[in-house]
Amino acid sequence: MPERKTKRRFLRILIITTLLLTVTFFVGRYILFREIRNALRDRVLNLQKDGIALEFDSLYLNPWNGSISVQNLNITINKDKEGSVYNIKASIPSIIIRGVRIMPFIIDRSLAIRKHARLQKPACVPGRH
Repeated sequence: MPERKTKRRFLRILIITTLLLTVTFFVGRYILFREIRNALRDRVLNLQKDGIALEFDSLYLNPWNGSISVQNLNITINKDKEGSVYNIKASIPSIIIRGVRIMPFIIDRSLAIRKHARLQKPACVPGRH
């Protein structure tokens, strides 16, 4: 009889521990991708200060497969170099970036991509005024 209680107790502890580790993993991954989203917003604001405007309809980070999806990305670069104003515009209806690496972001807040980015029908209009 005491052997049966020991087995039951061990099984109960094992199930609870596994459940807690699983919940911790998923909650941690969600929080981490929320931090990545906030870091991306900060970098977009910094680019705007440098004369590079990024506009998009939606930005979706998928914490389960490590991808970033952006819909209707419009980029405008207004740079002033040596008296000349450069005006370059690019439009990308859809961009998907796969393989966002977690460890470089945790260690030094850098965004590293291990796989690839896929663009759908990008268009660029160079201009010089």
